[in-house]
Amino acid sequence: MTQETFKIVKEKFEDNRSGEALYINMEKLREENDYIGLWYACDRNEATCITTEFYYAGTISGSGGTPEKPAQFREELKENSFKQIKKFTLPPEYDHIWVAMRTDGLHYCRLKVYDIQQEQTYIKYKVIREKGTTFDVLGQGMIKGGIAYFFKLGIEDMTGKIDFNDTIMYVVFMKDCPPNDWNLDYSSLGIQKLPVLSTTFRFPSHKKYSNWCGQNPLDGI
Repeated sequence: MTQETFKIVKEKFEDNRSGEALYINMEKLREENDYIGLWYACDRNEATCITTEFYYAGTISGSGGTPEKPAQFREELKENSFKQIKKFTLPPEYDHIWVAMRTDGLHYCRLKVYDIQQEQTYIKYKVIREKGTTFDVLGQGMIKGGIAYFFKLGIEDMTGKIDFNDTIMYVVFMKDCPPNDWNLDYSSLGIQKLPVLSTTFRFPSHKKYSNWCGQNPLDGI
């Protein structure tokens, strides 16, 4: 992963406003990653509300092979909603994505990319036997998965001291995701030393599951 795959760029937005966006070259990142997401960590300035805008482009356009940001965002996510879902999966079908943050005052935030880190993924889980509207817990534990890469995205809302800590998110890249037959909700996938909480995932005991990194949720049940 290099500046060819992600970087902070100056862009024009609606009403000829200017600001910064995080450009992500999904076409290149897909070659080595099965999952790319933006995870919400914390809000350190309750006085402002940040809205995250997502711009998508399918193919390279413009001269010199330079991708152009579309004029209109495709999706937006209010900060209160982002605090609830915490983990937003970037749609893999697009080749280029721009992520920008604006405040209630309709000005765009400054952004800062920090160093890439790598840590192990994990899932806290319970194996359950379903009984109508209730269930029995047959076992529980933690499954450790593969390596994930991530970097901190600092967001500066320009309302006080410039420290890029008004809101903190993380861009996450993963190659070895849990098998499809686990039907995992990514809210239950955690990464060591990444400060975004994960929920406990429930595996119904009557189903069969493929192994992940040599482990299976039904081991020992």
